[in-house]
Amino acid sequence: MNVTLLILLILSSSTYILKIYNLYYDDKLWKSIKCKNNNTLKDKEEEKRISKRSIYLSLFTIINLFIFSLLGSIDIPKELLLKTYTFFMDPLIGYFVSNIYLTEDALAIKDKKILNTRYFLGMLNTGTFYRYLILTFIDIFISILMIKQVKKFNLLNNFSDDIKPFIEYSIIILIKVITFFVYVQKLQINWVFTNKNNKYINTTLIRFVLLISGLLFLDNSDSKFDILIFVASLIIFILGSEFNFFILNPNVESKNINKKAREEKRDKSLIISDKWKSGLLNLFLILIYGILIPVLFNGMKQNKKINIIIFTIIIIFLVIYKLYIEASKDLKVKDEKMIC
Repeated sequence: MNVTLLILLILSSSTYILKIYNLYYDDKLWKSIKCKNNNTLKDKEEEKRISKRSIYLSLFTIINLFIFSLLGSIDIPKELLLKTYTFFMDPLIGYFVSNIYLTEDALAIKDKKILNTRYFLGMLNTGTFYRYLILTFIDIFISILMIKQVKKFNLLNNFSDDIKPFIEYSIIILIKVITFFVYVQKLQINWVFTNKNNKYINTTLIRFVLLISGLLFLDNSDSKFDILIFVASLIIFILGSEFNFFILNPNVESKNINKKAREEKRDKSLIISDKWKSGLLNLFLILIYGILIPVLFNGMKQNKKINIIIFTIIIIFLVIYKLYIEASKDLKVKDEKMIC
């Protein structure tokens, strides 16, 4: 039986790796429709391209699970890990990856390393990113609340100690799947990202959902850390709604970027890439919250704990430094146009 499972595992893994390899070296798959050779693609053909690229991006889900397992192995409190990595860092990694490999603007400059780095960082200081961040906080409030309610049924008592962690993690995955299809996906399409139909959810409704979900989240918590999360989500929302630090309406944001691009006679990807320094700061804060904070509370022995913390800090600073050096290089763009 064990041999059979091992053979199936090897075969399935090999098939997956081969599929990923073929997708990576499929040039047509990674060419933007904005480039000359692919500008006649029909909507259905483009949907197929996106679906195939999504299969390739599933590789990052596996990497994500590895990071989660690694963090769990150093005895970080589970509830803290849920609030910092599972429901925060995990979806944001998805946002990072999709903005590099799924959007047409990113694909058109994929081979231009400096511009691609600036564009990636610039996307972290757009209204789209802040709206995604607000949605992430809403999902944290609702999902954690759901997990707490499920635990009240004492379902885990029916299982042995060896199986309990697996069942608990399965419940978390199930809740992530449910929340994604119930509201996360709809809010992404109709509020976070621009869409062709321009059917956007009213920002007032989002304000109401954020407040109610956050207050219910606090009502079922006695942690000061949870208060900080709720206050942070409100501050980010208020910066957009009251101080116009970013644009909450995706339709208005898209029109403003396109208008600025026409006025300056530059491609909109270059307009976005101009914000790369602020985006780099946002990435640094995200890594502090999503990675360093949980690591600070790891349950290892004192010597190992300090070593892990120092190692994590070094890795974070190396990532930020590498991106800063790359984005700081001179950028030469012919006629301020998109480079394919």
